[in-house]
Amino acid sequence: MRTRRSTSLATLATLLAIALAGALVSPGSPATGSTLAAPTSRGQQAAGTGTLAVSPARFVGGQSLTWTGRLPHRGVRTITLQRFLNRPGDTWIDVQGFSARTNADGSFSFHYPAPDMIDIGFRVKSGRYATQKLDLFPAQQDVVLWAEQPLLRGAGRTPTTRVAAGLPFTIVADTTPAAGMPVFPGRVLTLERRVDATRWLPVGVTAVGPSGEGRFLDITSSIGNPVYRVIEADLTGGLDQIGWYPSFPTYFDSVDPTGRPAPTRTPARPLRATPDATPPVPAQRAATTAALRWRWGYPIFDFDWTSGESLTSPPWRGSRPQGEWTEYLGGTGRVAKRSGQLGVWSGRTDRYGSGNRGTTATTLQGNAQPYGRWELKLRTVTRSGGSPYLVRAELVPERARDYDCGAHNITVAEVRQGQRTARIGATQDRTRWSRTVRLGNLENSAPAVAVELMDDHVTWFVNSRPVGVLEEREVTGGVPMTLRLSLVGSDDHEMANTTLLSDWQRGFPLNSSPGVLDGPSLTRSTSTSSCRS
Repeated sequence: MRTRRSTSLATLATLLAIALAGALVSPGSPATGSTLAAPTSRGQQAAGTGTLAVSPARFVGGQSLTWTGRLPHRGVRTITLQRFLNRPGDTWIDVQGFSARTNADGSFSFHYPAPDMIDIGFRVKSGRYATQKLDLFPAQQDVVLWAEQPLLRGAGRTPTTRVAAGLPFTIVADTTPAAGMPVFPGRVLTLERRVDATRWLPVGVTAVGPSGEGRFLDITSSIGNPVYRVIEADLTGGLDQIGWYPSFPTYFDSVDPTGRPAPTRTPARPLRATPDATPPVPAQRAATTAALRWRWGYPIFDFDWTSGESLTSPPWRGSRPQGEWTEYLGGTGRVAKRSGQLGVWSGRTDRYGSGNRGTTATTLQGNAQPYGRWELKLRTVTRSGGSPYLVRAELVPERARDYDCGAHNITVAEVRQGQRTARIGATQDRTRWSRTVRLGNLENSAPAVAVELMDDHVTWFVNSRPVGVLEEREVTGGVPMTLRLSLVGSDDHEMANTTLLSDWQRGFPLNSSPGVLDGPSLTRSTSTSSCRS
């Protein structure tokens, strides 16, 4: 295997940190609007084990829980909270930063935020004494919108997004659209109207009521298709660590008051859709990561979405733990955390949805580097028929002035939904290099894809295996590069409802670990496009 060394130093201790983190992979995620019929916790007690319970009974990721129980033996002891990912071959992992003590009778009570991942086991342990395993099933945040306007001819009691232009109406935001979701009375809600794919104009502010709903009164609109969304504010007072959460963009039909609709471009509802439930990834051991195999050292950033994070939360660890994820919402989709994963959605599939059209993307801002290594997990979930989205993970210049119509982009992986192969590639001015690689079906697997960018080569990896090498100098021109995840779709017709999920995203500096140069080469071609994006 040919390698080339970079200039900085790596430490053996950081490799152990990466090895432990490599196992922290969420097994799955529910879809938007799904009803959690399962209990929120399930305990399994064997003879000679202690007890463990949490309250309240219904909760979301980041919400403060009271953990109570008793070890099977008396005495004051320091205790450790551990989690178990419920996959074959997994082991118990200490929850970092946690410390508490038992009472003299072996009992304990402490506060700790709820996880966001579904069906993760926890126990309390001290030496050889441990409690039963408690499996937790957090609810997932959500908010849906509809209009109330009794003056509109034909208006009924059924939630609608059709309103009469020029007349006041009310937008209702329901933060508990699924049964059993917790209510947070007083939580601030902000209504925004879309200006373009990256800008939203605040329209009004209200608060969640006892029923879980908030109301925005006296909204007016001219004839057309205004697009609104609602942001649930951070809940970080006291012991809670619940990040802000957005609704999907909701398209309203603002029509002539007589009831005659104006020509619209409101996306059509899907004719058929499967229930809004994300099937879990089949149980399997996490694949070896490129960072672990090639000794990339301690990450600059590591986003893992396991608690109450929002898009603007910093990574949970890293030598430079900063950065946030921005939104590009060009259609019906949204970007948000879901069940321990960063999610890019094309749209909803239930009655509150506005279809599946346009491009939705998210870009990491505030932690770019000109050369380095990046790695992330990918999977998709498709719930309805229609044209397949193009799923894309790439490196792009962080600064807008460096973008140059995509002339420096690195395609980490690009796959048409439903296919088992992906395209990798790089662009330099009008020259393109690309190769087709086997990725597997993203519906039932979650490969780790990675790229190594150095001043004299680019190397691509799938599950730690080199799948492509490009030996060219300064392909990206040395500009700061960052990660972008996209669902690329059409504005003109209905697409297949698709969610792109990523368990974690990590960046690494160039250290003393050698660059990998042994792998298949890419094919060179010339681009004739006037703008490469």
